[in-house]
Amino acid sequence: MLEFDDMKIQKSFPEMKLEQAMNSVIKLPARPSNKALSPSSIGCQRAAAFKLSGAWGKEDEETYESGLAAAMGSFCHERIQKFLSQSDIWVDVKEFVDENPDLGLSVAKVQKHEGEISLTFSGIRKGEKVSPPFSFQCDGIVRIDGEYYIVEIKSETESAWQKRQAPNPKHQEQGTGYSFLYGIKNILWVYVSRESFGVHRKVYLQNIPKVQIDLFQTMCMDIGEAVEEKNIGRLPKAKDCRYCAFVNECRKLDKVGNI
Repeated sequence: MLEFDDMKIQKSFPEMKLEQAMNSVIKLPARPSNKALSPSSIGCQRAAAFKLSGAWGKEDEETYESGLAAAMGSFCHERIQKFLSQSDIWVDVKEFVDENPDLGLSVAKVQKHEGEISLTFSGIRKGEKVSPPFSFQCDGIVRIDGEYYIVEIKSETESAWQKRQAPNPKHQEQGTGYSFLYGIKNILWVYVSRESFGVHRKVYLQNIPKVQIDLFQTMCMDIGEAVEEKNIGRLPKAKDCRYCAFVNECRKLDKVGNI
């Protein structure tokens, strides 16, 4: 009588080699940061400081699954932006920047992604330095009943989307940064399920109070001062460092105390 394992259909060598190739890991080279903050990096003040200092991030890697998730997320962004841009509430970001020169925003010379706009912030407003420079992407801006709203699109797994009842607290922290940069207090978060290709969507409104924006600005100035003083070690760091590009530099910092 055949054992259970003997009854399994054995894969051919070409089949195994093809599977192996698809399950391989693509190494991504290390590269220096662009010496600017971004709302998404402020969750860890140390990581933000390393980014502002122009430190080199660690080597990264891409798997079939991670690359697919990124591609699906980009697809959902582009579809939502395509249809919003045809509506009467859509605001042309370039026109918004031109009409609000006091914000200190500029459209970046190099655009990273289709649909969203890459922007830079000089850190100067009305001749006064209010923060270090920023480099970031704008998913969109809309105007409803005369009020401006920042549109931020986030893609996630179907299981996470099913449990979603409010904006992610980390994303809300990013929202404060966007509010500071655009001078807009309202944010509309759009959460989509990647597995549904964006068919499953949830929308949440966030209002950012001025006191929160002021605290964010103070924190950014402190990060800038820590970089200038070459004392990044005095800044607090996030608890979860698994995906941080500067985790190796941060661990060295813990040993020596400064850079």
